[in-house]
Amino acid sequence: MSGLSLGEISGVVDHKDFGSSSKGDLILRSVDNVDFRVHTVLIALASPTFADMLTLGKQQPYVNVGETSELLELMLSFIYPRPAPRITSFETLEKAIHMADKYQLVGMKSYLRKELTVHGSPVSAFSEPFAALAVASAHGFIEEAALASSLVSQQFDIRRVDDWMQLASAIPSSAHVLKLVGLPSARMAILVDVLFRYNQSPMLFEPRDDYYRRCTDCRSKPSGAARYTPAEWQTRWAFWAFQELSNHSISECESVFKQDFLRNAIYKGPNPIPKAACGCQDMLFAPNSDFDSWAERVHNILVDRLKDLDKFESIV
Repeated sequence: MSGLSLGEISGVVDHKDFGSSSKGDLILRSVDNVDFRVHTVLIALASPTFADMLTLGKQQPYVNVGETSELLELMLSFIYPRPAPRITSFETLEKAIHMADKYQLVGMKSYLRKELTVHGSPVSAFSEPFAALAVASAHGFIEEAALASSLVSQQFDIRRVDDWMQLASAIPSSAHVLKLVGLPSARMAILVDVLFRYNQSPMLFEPRDDYYRRCTDCRSKPSGAARYTPAEWQTRWAFWAFQELSNHSISECESVFKQDFLRNAIYKGPNPIPKAACGCQDMLFAPNSDFDSWAERVHNILVDRLKDLDKFESIV
């Protein structure tokens, strides 16, 4: 390790900046056997924890502290008059905050909190919003968590399963709450994307299929991926299918993809479709209707898309 010189005790080394030349009256020994000669008056003034330790019992020549030399050096940089250290990783930040709490170092903790909101800081919410949100949430830093969460929301969509999983992995303690919000949101997003995107498959009929699914009047309306007007039976079926699938699993909604459900959808509500206004019904309910094969394709696509929601269970 750079900055260290051999001390008097075998297997123990003195820290360069806190060796015998520092004229400290107490040795703090790290878990990796590095001695720091410190001044009791300074550490007692900075830390109530150290003040209590020094008051109770007779003073020993050295005190074993449960910190690494790296963290101990970091802590002392806040006690002694020297430039504030650069925190380069969230792992170090997390350990440093715990140490500041342990030794009741108010100034150190205040500085570490500020690092979460400083532009250009490696541990800032502006550089790593997920990691910053995890640290801020774990330690009850309300303002810092609010900033980080606003930045996370700009970059990630909780309705997308992969984004939700990344957030839940970053903050495991909040996974249950995230599931409560994220699971239904992700489910709604999938249903909307499949059932109400009439300019894409499966709701957009291919030209070769259009003849079998829309009557002459409906086919006269604009058609094509760029501009598409769906048949009214299709929009009504999609609406009522959405109502059922929003509240039940797809395995409980097999009837949604059958002709009887379509028939009810056409006549449901205050404004049923008049038979005279649209000839689609005659085609849809014919013995060899093409509706069944189309509805089965919608069903299979939904099943495949909704499988992504199983990922929620892998975390929570």
